[in-house]
Amino acid sequence: KYDEDVIGNDDANFKEGVSYGGDMINDDVEDNHNKYKKIKESIHRVFSIDINNLCEQEPNFDKCLTSIDGQVPLIIELLMQEEISLDTVSILDSMLGFVERESKQINDTIMWPDLKRRIKKYTPFVSYDVYKCKNLLIKGFTTA
Repeated sequence: KYDEDVIGNDDANFKEGVSYGGDMINDDVEDNHNKYKKIKESIHRVFSIDINNLCEQEPNFDKCLTSIDGQVPLIIELLMQEEISLDTVSILDSMLGFVERESKQINDTIMWPDLKRRIKKYTPFVSYDVYKCKNLLIKGFTTA
């Protein structure tokens, strides 16, 4: 049997981009873990808020996930600006597979490869109700 807090700390720190063990011995570790637990406990609320934010930025859902002129899609820009969560991006990628598809169009060779790796590695750890998220997604983009 495993200790969920220990596993949660590892997931939380990976999500925040902390991968070196020596970097995990500071006050940020506890902050990362607390943020991770908060989002994990309210994943559908976070997803709904993020979808509404995404929809306000761009009411056309397809444009949110599409690379234009070699740039990262809007959803990735918002992730980098910390306006939406990695959890939301991971949920949408697990439902739609847009990261791999759009990656072929993205010209950025500095930030994108690490960000793509972080999304792909984190996605299996996101637990959510697929039907609830689909409904929140449809509701968010059809009521805009």
